[in-house]
Amino acid sequence: MDTANMLKWFSLLAVVISIAIVMLKLIPLSLLAKFGRFISPNMLSIIHAPIVWIGYVIYVHGWVYTGLSIVVFGAILDRMDGKLAAILDKKYKDVKRKFPETFWEALWYKGGSDWGKIIDPAADKFAILPIYAHIAYQYGTIALVHNLAEHVDWILLLGTILIGATILVDILGIAIRMDYFKSIVKSKGATWAGKIKALCQWIWLLFYIIDDQSWIPQYRLEFSYWLDLFLMIVLSLGVISLITKVISWGHRWTDKFKHRVDD
Repeated sequence: MDTANMLKWFSLLAVVISIAIVMLKLIPLSLLAKFGRFISPNMLSIIHAPIVWIGYVIYVHGWVYTGLSIVVFGAILDRMDGKLAAILDKKYKDVKRKFPETFWEALWYKGGSDWGKIIDPAADKFAILPIYAHIAYQYGTIALVHNLAEHVDWILLLGTILIGATILVDILGIAIRMDYFKSIVKSKGATWAGKIKALCQWIWLLFYIIDDQSWIPQYRLEFSYWLDLFLMIVLSLGVISLITKVISWGHRWTDKFKHRVDD
């Protein structure tokens, strides 16, 4: 493997790991609680989406590390909103508060709520779906247009189909939270499969960037195979997440992904 490519790859991982450690582990809970004076968990869920979009646009325009850092920052904000909600619930547990009944009340509610179980996973999907849609467009263009005179790139075409199916499943995951389906939906919140799928989507995006930047050029074809295989896993988890919303199965595993604040 080329030394320069190895250095780029490890630099990428260093950026991602450093941002994740600082934001998820090294920030004191007391500081996060003070941050909660200025923003609510639900608002934090919503604003992380445009931050991710901005980072990806910067990446596409050639500022790879800057764009990637912003994308990672936005993605980790999504993890912090649940922790912030848990901290604020603990902080105000002895204070009588009006539970939010409408979306606008929930938007600025300082704590966890039923609306948050809808806003958080929906914001996750709105953050990453435009990126996946753009990648699918690039895959489809290369597979069908650029190579049409010679041959179809079936690996990229399969990737396009898998991304399209994943987007469709995610859209169904948003739609099923509507009140129209409340008679069949057991839980409007994120399921264990949905949580794992969301994490896998971000990991896949990291691997896609490694492939997109040709940081391991001699393994490009094999890497594309693995990207498609990973997409199959993401899609399968998305389907399982939909199923677990309408049947009472695996909810004890969902509890393991809840945010908890130590006493």
